[in-house]
Amino acid sequence: AVDSSDKSVKIGDRGEVISRSTTGSKYHFVCRYPNSPEWNELSDNVELELPGGFRVGDGLVCKIDKTSKQGLLAIGDRGFVLGRASMPGYDFLCRFPNFQQLNVLQKEVELELPGGFLVGDVVIRKVDFKNPIISVAAGDRGTVIGRSTTCDKTNLLCQFPNCPKFNFWAGNMELEDGPKSSASSTASTAVPTPASPAASTSADDDEHE
Repeated sequence: AVDSSDKSVKIGDRGEVISRSTTGSKYHFVCRYPNSPEWNELSDNVELELPGGFRVGDGLVCKIDKTSKQGLLAIGDRGFVLGRASMPGYDFLCRFPNFQQLNVLQKEVELELPGGFLVGDVVIRKVDFKNPIISVAAGDRGTVIGRSTTCDKTNLLCQFPNCPKFNFWAGNMELEDGPKSSASSTASTAVPTPASPAASTSADDDEHE
C-alpha cells in the first residue's frame, strides 16, 4: 500500500500489525490504524501494547501478597514491565525487587505514573496554569485519570473541576493524602518525579503544559 495525504496517524493511536512490509527495507511492517487501513510503519515509531494497555518499561505497583519458591511479592512493591508473558494464562512479564522475571495478571498490579502517581490519586495543583483552552489555579483539587496522551512522558492526564481532561506536568502536582499503595520495597524501581520539561514546539503544545 502507498501512504497518501488522506491518511493520518497520530501519537497514541492504536493499531495492529497485519503483514510484513512490501515497500523495501525502509519499512518494517504494515499496520492497520483507525484512519489508515494500511500504513507502512517503522518499528521505532511504535511500542507494543500489552493487556490492559500496559507497555514495556511501565512502572508498576503490586496489589497483592504472593509467595513462591523464588521469593515474596508484597502489596506496594514496585517493579516494571519487561514484555509479553512467558507462560500461558498470564498477561505480561515483570521484574520486582525479589523477582528478576515474574509472570503476572493485570489485576495483580496497577500502573505507576511519573512522580509515583497512580490512576485515581487525588492531587493538588501547586502553581497556576492558563492557556486559551483551560485555567487551573494553585490549590485546585483534581484527579489523575491516566498516562499522558502526548509524546511528553513527564506528564499526567488529569481532571479538574474546570478541566475534564488535560496533560499536566507531574512536578506541578502533589498528593492530597498519602498514596493509595504504600511502597514496602526500598529497591530503586519507583518512578521518579521527572525533571521540568524543556520548551516544546510540537504539534501537541495545546494539549499539555
